[in-house]
Amino acid sequence: METFKNPPITEAIIDIQAVLSQDTDLATLKNFQAGLETRFLQRHDRIGFQQTFQVKAGGGPPAVSSFIVVDGFRQLASVW
Repeated sequence: METFKNPPITEAIIDIQAVLSQDTDLATLKNFQAGLETRFLQRHDRIGFQQTFQVKAGGGPPAVSSFIVVDGFRQLASVW
């Protein structure tokens, strides 16, 4: 790999996002990452927060449910 005397930057962020099929789950993503540990040294869970409100037509208090879910991963790559 070529090394520059005065490199323009020391690090960069590349954000790649994809729309996955319904049958793709976190286990599939982990399997994909399994062969890349030397390039992507750190994998962090991406945590999502979901909240649902349900209002009854006849009145009464609304039902609220909240939960946290792991919905993907963030990878940190090593290019050195």
